Amino acid sequence: MAFNGTANFFVIMVETLGPLFLIRTLHLRPGMVGLLLALGAVGGVAGGVAAQYLARKVGSARISWIAMTVLSLPGLLIPLAGPGWWVLLFGIGWISWTFSSTVAGFSLTSYRQAACPPDMLGRVSAAARWITWGTLPLGGLVGGVLATALGVRTTLWVAVAGGCCAGLWLFFSPLRGLRDIPLGKLAPAGGVL
Repeated sequence: MAFNGTANFFVIMVETLGPLFLIRTLHLRPGMVGLLLALGAVGGVAGGVAAQYLARKVGSARISWIAMTVLSLPGLLIPLAGPGWWVLLFGIGWISWTFSSTVAGFSLTSYRQAACPPDMLGRVSAAARWITWGTLPLGGLVGGVLATALGVRTTLWVAVAGGCCAGLWLFFSPLRGLRDIPLGKLAPAGGVL
């Protein structure tokens, strides 16, 4: 929950300020802004397709922290975007973030569903969502305040650096010492539900 809450706090800054950055700073047309933002969905779908394969090959515990500490690093390209072809840096960074968060989320959600007693799963899921989604409005508000004080591009740097650092919650957790998340009798062959 600490990882998800931290990641959501910073990702919503990019989602909130991304269109503003693309329109006011880079002077892109609305169609191009929509296309670049839609690339996030492409990364999410690709992450969903690749998640089980990566969990089997790398390990379900390892891939959760590798995705959010290594695979998310191209997200640092987002504030480097500029006019012309340089705008593709925004798209590459955005795809990497949505890909890596989907891959990590696959393993972590599978663990929560397998480890939680069935009669408590609804309450545990609701509490987790309340905490992790509760950071979204806070991130949007802080992003707006920072953008007003520091500028949009500088705030995007803060957001992408913070988002990439969110994976440190997983890196410094017991997951780093495991290949697979222990799912016990609930896990099918391959270690991922």
